[in-house]
Amino acid sequence: MLLCNTGLYAQSCPEQCVCRFSTISCDGATSVVTTFPQIESQEWIRILDVVNTNITSLQDGDIILPTVPRLIEVSLYSNGIVTLNNSMFVNNTLIKTLRLQHNKLQFVPSIALEPLQNLVYLALSGNRIQVIESNAFIEKKYLQFISLDFNVIQEIDPNAFNKLDNLTYLHLSFNNISKFSFEGLQNSLQNVHTLSIKNNSLLDIRTADGSFLSCQWLHLESNLLSYLQNFSLVGFPNLVYLNLKSNVIIRMDASAFGSSEHPLQIFVLENNNLEDIPVLLFRNLPNLRSINFKNNKIKVVAREAFLNNKWLKRLDLSYNSIHSCHALSLKGLTRLNLLKLDYNNLTNIPVEMLEGSSSQGFFSFHGNDWICDCNLYDVQKQFQGSYRSIRGMTCFHPIDFQGVDVMDVPFANFCREESNIGIPLSTTHKTLLADDSETSQDEIGLIVLLILTGVIPLVGIMTYIYARKTRVSEIP
Repeated sequence: MLLCNTGLYAQSCPEQCVCRFSTISCDGATSVVTTFPQIESQEWIRILDVVNTNITSLQDGDIILPTVPRLIEVSLYSNGIVTLNNSMFVNNTLIKTLRLQHNKLQFVPSIALEPLQNLVYLALSGNRIQVIESNAFIEKKYLQFISLDFNVIQEIDPNAFNKLDNLTYLHLSFNNISKFSFEGLQNSLQNVHTLSIKNNSLLDIRTADGSFLSCQWLHLESNLLSYLQNFSLVGFPNLVYLNLKSNVIIRMDASAFGSSEHPLQIFVLENNNLEDIPVLLFRNLPNLRSINFKNNKIKVVAREAFLNNKWLKRLDLSYNSIHSCHALSLKGLTRLNLLKLDYNNLTNIPVEMLEGSSSQGFFSFHGNDWICDCNLYDVQKQFQGSYRSIRGMTCFHPIDFQGVDVMDVPFANFCREESNIGIPLSTTHKTLLADDSETSQDEIGLIVLLILTGVIPLVGIMTYIYARKTRVSEIP
């Protein structure tokens, strides 16, 4: 049977094309295709690909497809098409997938598309379309996916997507859109699940309450947004993923998503100009699983910054200017399994900050100037013998430990296990002093007194001991 079918395809396959199973493929990238294929009406044809060609008749809109009763998919991308014949698809109304990307179309070919009432997938990316006119996709009640990326779109009529009741994915990225009428388009896009308007020139977002009930994924990265004011995103009450990467955001109001709690789970704020963590905003986002603050201008991680975010698993604060983290800044984050604080201005970190995190968490601290004194001993103990992993915490000070991983610093040699005072003198270190024949008992007593009263820190006594032992070794 297979051999018989193969012979049938070979017999009816147009010149310059390859036929296999239910597909006719005429690809100018693999063979010379100079004319549009002569296609006979054949029941076996379901897919037609004419791509990567320079066929003049196709470019100028002279082609009308013959009747192919079972044709459901047509690809005409990368052909330099300037216009389509208005009657091109009148004989093939069952087409569900149409790919017209990477051509030279200057407008949506609405008239040519009109007969395709069964269309589900339409790709128009990589053309030269400037305006999406009113009713550009009229009578496409089954259409679910529209791609208009990489055009030069500047204007979208509020009625452009009328009567697209099943439109689920709308991609408008990499265009020149500066104003997007969220309020004007709300009736047309109320069933959209994924809306992508990234890499445009949007300056502002304003939505009406509950206007995009079905939208769960919103891509707004690489625009010119600077301020998310109260209720600006109230039109997306069921949003799960929001990407605002590479804007110029300096402020986000507490009620940007509305006055009630919002179900957002993934929030990407990388490459913006935020100087503070929007603590009040996060109080209304209790379902957050992942927050990306990479490459902002944040200086402090405040007390209880994520108090209402108990489901948070990933937190990226790398490449900021953080110099201080409050001991209770991560309070309540028992599910946190990834914390990134790489390339900030940290020299120390309170152990209490890390105590409540997941028992199998990963913590990354590269690119900070860590001071390896006894304050980090408790941090070391937190990670020793546990399933949690710490990376990139290498000593910058003191000089004797520079470049040493904090997990390899012998804190036990000079830090007491438990104490109620700041940085105690360890029993191990006292023993070293007592064994030094050049150190008198009076000196030991004085040193202990000075440390206990906080007059000199432990780092100072370490330096003193080192100097005394050096002098002893130099005496002939």
